[in-house]
Amino acid sequence: MKWYRLYIVTAWLSIGCSQKTLEKPQWLNATSSITIGQDSLYFIVPEANWSASISTPVQLIYPDLVQNEDELVVIIKPIGGIIEGMAFLTLESEENQFIYSFQLKNPQKVTQLTDLRTPKTLSTDSSLVQQQILYRFDDVGNLIPLAGESYFEEKYIELLPETGTFQSETGTPQSSFYVEAGTVVDIPLSYSLDGPNHQIRIQTGPLMDRFDNKIADGTHILFFFQRGDQRIKIESVTEDAFATLTVPREMVANSKLVASIAQVSSQTLNLLPND
Repeated sequence: MKWYRLYIVTAWLSIGCSQKTLEKPQWLNATSSITIGQDSLYFIVPEANWSASISTPVQLIYPDLVQNEDELVVIIKPIGGIIEGMAFLTLESEENQFIYSFQLKNPQKVTQLTDLRTPKTLSTDSSLVQQQILYRFDDVGNLIPLAGESYFEEKYIELLPETGTFQSETGTPQSSFYVEAGTVVDIPLSYSLDGPNHQIRIQTGPLMDRFDNKIADGTHILFFFQRGDQRIKIESVTEDAFATLTVPREMVANSKLVASIAQVSSQTLNLLPND
C-alpha cells in the first residue's frame, strides 16, 4: 500500500511540474481605447499555443490570432451590434491567463441627434420656457459624445407665444411639442334673427387670447338666459374661434344673455321682445 501511495504522489508532482508558468505577454501598442475593425493588438509572448477572448458586460467576442514565434497579433474583425464600453482581453495558454483592459468602440457610423423637450405642451398663459436635452446615438444604441467627453447638452429655450405643433431642428417625433392658446380675454357677443323659422342665432367671437391666438377648438362655453325668475343654461363648444347657437325665438325673447368661458364672461346682451 505504501508504494502505491508513493506512486500517486510522485505522479501528481510530475504533472504539477510539467505545467509551465509563463511570463505575462508584453502589449507593445498598449492603449486605453480599441476600435473594432481598425485597431489590432500586438504582443511579445513566450512561445506557446495561445487563445484569446474579449469580454464586455453583455458580450463575448473571439478575435482572430496571428502568431509568429514570439510575436502575437490580436485582430478584431468588424462585428455588428457591439455595445461600447469597458472590455477585457484574456490571453490564455494552458493554465496561464493574462487579462488586459481597454475601452471597446465601434467604427464611426451614421448617428442620430435626439432633441428632447419638456414640457411637451405649453400654454401662452404660463411660462414659455422649455428645457432641451440633446444627445446622439448610433444604430446599435451606443451614446456618442457630442463634443469632447460630454454625452448630453442641456439648454433652456424661451418660445414665442404662437400656437401650433412644432418640431425641433432634428425633425424627429420625440422632439415635437405643442403650444396651446391661453385664456380668452374677451367674449364678443351678438345675435341675428331668422324670421321665417322664428329662431334667434347667437354668436360669440372671434375668441382670442392675450397674444391674439385663436382659442382651442372644443373650448367649453356656457350661455345663460335670464328672463324674470326663469334662467336657462345652454352649453356649447368653440370652433375656429367662434361659437354659435340657434334657439327658438319664443324661448329666449326678452331675456338677458351672458356667455361665459371659465372665469371670463361677456357683457350682458338684451334680446329683442317676442313680437
